[in-house]
Amino acid sequence: MMKRGIENQFFEAYQPGGVVNDCIEVIMERYDLSFLPSCKPLPAELQKQITTTLQEKIMSDAKMFDDTVITDRNSPLIDEISDNLSTCITIRDRDNYIHSLLIPFKELTDLLFPEGTLKKRIDNEIDRLKKDKKYWERLTDEDSVIEGKNLALDVTKNEVKEQLQAIEDAAKDWNDQYELAITISEHFKRIRTNPNDEVEKIFNAFCDIKELFTNKLSALLLQNGIDLRVLQKDCGTYLKTDETFFGEYLSIGSLELTEKYISELPSNLDVKKENAEKKNQYNGISQALMKYIAGANDEELLYIIKHKKLPNESGKKIWTGTFSSDCVRFADYYNMTIKQWNACFAKADRKKVTRGSKPRDEYKTDAGECEIVEIMKRYPPPK
Repeated sequence: MMKRGIENQFFEAYQPGGVVNDCIEVIMERYDLSFLPSCKPLPAELQKQITTTLQEKIMSDAKMFDDTVITDRNSPLIDEISDNLSTCITIRDRDNYIHSLLIPFKELTDLLFPEGTLKKRIDNEIDRLKKDKKYWERLTDEDSVIEGKNLALDVTKNEVKEQLQAIEDAAKDWNDQYELAITISEHFKRIRTNPNDEVEKIFNAFCDIKELFTNKLSALLLQNGIDLRVLQKDCGTYLKTDETFFGEYLSIGSLELTEKYISELPSNLDVKKENAEKKNQYNGISQALMKYIAGANDEELLYIIKHKKLPNESGKKIWTGTFSSDCVRFADYYNMTIKQWNACFAKADRKKVTRGSKPRDEYKTDAGECEIVEIMKRYPPPK
């Protein structure tokens, strides 16, 4: 049977009514931030009273919070989670348990990382609206049947016009909501770097604790062959948003072990299995391109070339070549768009690659005139 006493106390701070929720509420009110900009504000005196009460509660709750359960080297919280993981009999039991560890951070992660769940939700709504728009745009002035109803011509034209306007308004509302979420997120991120008072400092402290918990939890899961990045997608709570495993390395204590655990993740093993048939053909490609690409092995380069994306959310590979034109040659040869190339590689100077003002044909050079083309021809695109 699971023991969840330490977990429950720890997560209470991040759940509705907890100290983090209170900090967010005070900050949102202080800077007039709101997801409902048209809502009528409370009377000033009443709002001041509520804010003062909340600030007092925040100070009290912050003092009572025991962060040593996660900040100590031998974390009692992680030990409890590790013991609970060992009691999970099925994969579903295990995944459900891990999801329960992520959900308490939902409000905070949505606030700081709207590019995750909110963006996906809005994109789905926009796609649905686009389909509706195509339906109504197909109707001509002569159509007299809409959604199974026989209508007069003038009514039909009005109906189409009203529906198209409603779709346009709905799409604008969704885009406005996302832009507002980004604006609010950026404001809180500025507070993360420059807090103005105790409430904002307390908010920052709990964000730092969340980051420490993320790294230690991810490290524990790695040691058990579990990828936090996969499970957080399932429940729409993005604790881990960076592409590195430096925090996990600090928790595990060995870079070699960390890399070993990462390579043994089921998702990475699937990549290796998928690439097995092509492995001989691309054997040595990373060595051949070492002058141009750092941080990639043969299997990863094959996956990028074949799928035009990074394998299993691994970090971007560093392009160490001197000329941007070689980046475009690589993209053209392996049928990648420049956008796909930029999603998989990062130049050492961190500047994005563009096709620039040169005509496309200028990038297509004979092997004898360009070293990287000669190398790539030894590793042709997979069929």
